[in-house]
Amino acid sequence: MGRARISTFTPKVGAEILRRIANGESLNRICGPDRKKGLPERMTVYNWINRHPSFKAAYLMARLAQADLYAGEVIEISDGRDPEALEPRDVRRDRLRVETRRWLAAVLAPHLYAEKLALRGAAPEDEAQRQEDEHARDARIAAIMERARRRAENDAS
Repeated sequence: MGRARISTFTPKVGAEILRRIANGESLNRICGPDRKKGLPERMTVYNWINRHPSFKAAYLMARLAQADLYAGEVIEISDGRDPEALEPRDVRRDRLRVETRRWLAAVLAPHLYAEKLALRGAAPEDEAQRQEDEHARDARIAAIMERARRRAENDAS
């Protein structure tokens, strides 16, 4: 018997998906064929992102949190074990794990984790304006996340 399709957005389900993304799970795992009962398919989540601006903003914040998690894991993997005690296959595996997480962090949050290229001729005021724009955007996203959290709490009550 097939699983019922979930298509209606609810803050509670949205919050669970965002929490799991922020904790490092992929949307494929969360909403894939073996998903927990009550969770939508992956394409439904993409539809929610397109239809609900506050969910879209919260989704972007969850992805930033996920990038930060991956960046932290890079340090943990790199500092995790005594290099003298590692076997060559462990070194190769850890290198792959580090490179994968570095790449994911850079893709999810390029302004934080991508390697920067210095461009000649960029005016200092352009950089200052870009940073100001990023701070304003981050403040707007934080405010949207807070409103979404409050709505979810009110709905749960």
